[in-house]
Amino acid sequence: MKFGEDGRLYGINPEAGFFGVAPGTSNKTNPIAVATFQKNSIFTKVGETVGGEYFWEGLEDEVKDKNVDMINWLGQKWRIGDPGVCAHPNSRPSSTPTGRVPRVSQSMQSSSVVAVLLVDRLSTRRDRGCMVSSPERA
Repeated sequence: MKFGEDGRLYGINPEAGFFGVAPGTSNKTNPIAVATFQKNSIFTKVGETVGGEYFWEGLEDEVKDKNVDMINWLGQKWRIGDPGVCAHPNSRPSSTPTGRVPRVSQSMQSSSVVAVLLVDRLSTRRDRGCMVSSPERA
């Protein structure tokens, strides 16, 4: 963030990608998310099939071979139907580039700045940062 020549505070979105919780995400629940992380994505704490495909709970209907051998997030052999879960409940497809989103607005890729209308410092917890709003969203 910085002050412009007009004296107003300006900021940019520092995010260059997305991450989200994996379990429950599928082509049925969120096809845009699934299309987004097909390439150039890093997955954390998910299962992996012997063919190198990612897996987590919610993808059962999308697996062609229901008996495929997998390695769960703990590094143990696992198959659909086995006790326990394959992926950690907080597993994520993370570090997915913004440009991978099929319907991303081109303005999101812009490095232009927006005026900041409000910086909210009313948080009661020290470990949380400021909430920042632009005039268009305030």
